[in-house]
Amino acid sequence: MTDAAREDAPVAEIAARRDALTGRLAADEAVLVYGLSGHAADLLYVSGYAPVFGAAYLLLLPSGPRARLWVPFNWDVARARRAARGVDVPAADGTGAEVCRAVAAAGVRRLHAGPAETLPVAFTEAQRAAAPGIEIRPLAPGIDVLRRRKSAAEIALLREACRITDAGFTAIAAGPAAGRREIDLAAEAEFAMRTAGAEAFGWPAVVVSGPNGGIPVAFTGTRALERGDIVTADLGVVYRGYRTDLTRSFVVGPPSQAQQRLYDLLRRAFAAAVAAARPGIPVRRLHEAVAGAIAGAGYGGAFGVRAGHGIGLESSQEWPDVETETGALEPGMTLCLEPGVYFGERGGMRVEEEILITETGCEPLSGEPPALRAI
Repeated sequence: MTDAAREDAPVAEIAARRDALTGRLAADEAVLVYGLSGHAADLLYVSGYAPVFGAAYLLLLPSGPRARLWVPFNWDVARARRAARGVDVPAADGTGAEVCRAVAAAGVRRLHAGPAETLPVAFTEAQRAAAPGIEIRPLAPGIDVLRRRKSAAEIALLREACRITDAGFTAIAAGPAAGRREIDLAAEAEFAMRTAGAEAFGWPAVVVSGPNGGIPVAFTGTRALERGDIVTADLGVVYRGYRTDLTRSFVVGPPSQAQQRLYDLLRRAFAAAVAAARPGIPVRRLHEAVAGAIAGAGYGGAFGVRAGHGIGLESSQEWPDVETETGALEPGMTLCLEPGVYFGERGGMRVEEEILITETGCEPLSGEPPALRAI
């Protein structure tokens, strides 16, 4: 494939996603996709564009000029035109009134909006003023349903994002850690990931140690690492819109036998979920595999959280919730598995890696939990 063909492949794929949304529309129907800065995964999925600041609207019609994108500021029009190839981007601020006037001019009577529950009040007010006869319905099925199964192009981006994230863990493990602060290691991890190609971070790098690691979601502090500490690093990057969520645990100095046994347990729990992961299996079976392995070793009371979630254009909000989802796994789905044990002020430990569901089972996106490393 030539470089030009590779560049055009994602454009054609994104256009096909739009066609999937409009293929069954009647002549007087349209689809509206709304995205707000920081909450624009659906919009990015069907346009290639996400606003840096403010709100944007994508209108999809069944015929004529089929895709039109209003961006929040004139200064972002040029970037939007580069990102949303094949979409008309007018040189005007994207106000709700302009969108509603275009909807009315196209003869639309029913608008399928996604996500309808987050449409701003200003838009609904503009709709009442500019196009009061339009019926607004939630887009069903939602774009999140299309996003569940990743294409080959998406999987390649997720793999690259994992490679970038791994640079952060390499930086954390590079030098003697005793006496250094959590925040120092977090800064080095972020620098390494930026250097490796991260466009942004899903959250500030989390590096916690000793008692600070005793809860599932913790914040990096200024505690100095001590010999014998368990250090948990939770890192996530954004690369061309796709995200990672990976966790590795280390020990300051040689691990004790108890620490090694605990880490080995988490690796077994991860392996149990991987062994269960194949098409047709209910998603929550993966949680049950992790929880069963941890409880069987006598640590059931120290787990108490979900064993993972989807990964893609979002991280912890991506479908599915591994603990509660009863739907079946399908090829192309990508998930994070995160077995962990948490003892409050006595600290904790977690591993987290990403997997891809295949036709016959699953394969790693990021790798398997590595051997426990001393830092």
